[in-house]
Amino acid sequence: MDNIDIEIDQLIDLSNERFFEHIEERYGIAV
Repeated sequence: MDNIDIEIDQLIDLSNERFFEHIEERYGIAV
């Protein structure tokens, strides 16, 4: 089960990075 947890964590990290990049692009705010 540990491998699944790690994969989920990586997915969350990726989505967070893209989310913050999107905010920076859209609003010009560095988060």
